[in-house]
Amino acid sequence: MRNKIFWLVVFAVLTITVLGVLFVTLDKDVQEKVIENPYLLDDYYTLSEYKGKIAVFRNQETVPTEIYDVYVSTLPQHDRTLLEKGIRIETPEELQRLIEDYTS
Repeated sequence: MRNKIFWLVVFAVLTITVLGVLFVTLDKDVQEKVIENPYLLDDYYTLSEYKGKIAVFRNQETVPTEIYDVYVSTLPQHDRTLLEKGIRIETPEELQRLIEDYTS
């Protein structure tokens, strides 16, 4: 009986150790990826249509942070389709580039 308890305790300790190492390793991988690309923290923009105009939404907000005086109906069909679905943008630089493309 003591032998079974001993091996059960050894198995439990090894399992906890392995799980602990896995969690620490995974946590380091996530931290490194966030350092490389801080926008992985669910901070993103969506360029979409709002009341017929191009608008920028931040994260999952339903009210735009910016509305541009560009009517979606004046854009080519491909762009209208993209804006109807919403274009997810990960960086402020990418957002700025798209806004310049659509507003110029």
